[in-house]
Amino acid sequence: VIVGLAVSVAIYYVWRTTYGVVSLFLDLSETFAELGVLAVTVAAALGLGLYVRERARINPSKLYRMAMTKMNTSPTVLDVMGAPLTGSHLQASVLSGGGVRVKGYGLKVRSKRLHMIFPVSGPEARGVVSIEAKKKRGRHKFKLLAVDVVRNDGHEERIFLEGSDSLYNRGGILSELRDPFLKVAAAQSMYEREDDEEDAETQRELGRGGSAAASATGSSSSGSAGPRSQLGGSEAEAEEAKQLYFYEWGWEMLLTQMSKLKMKVKQSQSLKV
Repeated sequence: VIVGLAVSVAIYYVWRTTYGVVSLFLDLSETFAELGVLAVTVAAALGLGLYVRERARINPSKLYRMAMTKMNTSPTVLDVMGAPLTGSHLQASVLSGGGVRVKGYGLKVRSKRLHMIFPVSGPEARGVVSIEAKKKRGRHKFKLLAVDVVRNDGHEERIFLEGSDSLYNRGGILSELRDPFLKVAAAQSMYEREDDEEDAETQRELGRGGSAAASATGSSSSGSAGPRSQLGGSEAEAEEAKQLYFYEWGWEMLLTQMSKLKMKVKQSQSLKV
């Protein structure tokens, strides 16, 4: 409310001052001059307000991109986690600070701080990124940028790109959420190891089953080789006799059909005569 009232008073005084200056140099109608100068004043005030807001506002998406750029260009992080690093859309962020406070005989604007955590993964390890940042003179500045790395073997390590242990361990708003993120990252590595062990066990079972089936097939084929050789001659003779029977039956059917066709031709010729 106070800020809105102050802006309204400032717009009024700027409008009246600008109108007086314009009236000295230009001969315009009173209504046109007042409305034109008022529109220009309001537009200038809105533009100034947007500029101040953008200069003071903290952008979480921009901080996320800056953090990913720093980690992907840090030799220390890449040596531990591998390259490239990929972030996640799963982010938790809290904005603190801001407002106006009294300092001495004047007022001072409190700077806002953004606290953010998000998971990050690489070819060799996973981790959780902790960020504390503020905006100073219109630029984002990291107060804390740390990566809690969980290796595939379960070993944990913490890497600081900005800040120190004192900033990390002083509590913070998101300290309650950091442990669940780390547990999830550690559990993911454990799940992958369990999946690899299950796949290896499945491959071993398939290998044992295939060798047993091959040995059973070999023994059955060797055991039945004698009877098959004994029955081979009789089966061949029966197959040959069957084929001969079908040939003879087909030839007889063909002769019968030919004789019937001849009889039909003779009958049709006699009817025509």
